[in-house]
Amino acid sequence: MTLMLAEPFAVDSFDFGDDSYFTKVYAFAEGLANVQELKNSKVARGSQDGLYVNRTYYGLYAMLNELKARVTTTKPEWLRSKKELV
Repeated sequence: MTLMLAEPFAVDSFDFGDDSYFTKVYAFAEGLANVQELKNSKVARGSQDGLYVNRTYYGLYAMLNELKARVTTTKPEWLRSKKELV
């Protein structure tokens, strides 16, 4: 799940209008929803902070998808460390 959350930051530009990313995310969530051990568990499955971050990012991603946004996800040169520029 974390790798999917970070996927837009792994490229220079991410097209949120491309539904293939969201199809993959929804398929993963659907798979988790069908795991009986998780459905029947009474134990919390993650920290509250982790849940907040996931919901916040995926909510933002969903809005960007509806807007069919293409977003530049790299750091501007002035924000990069000197090591990255070499």
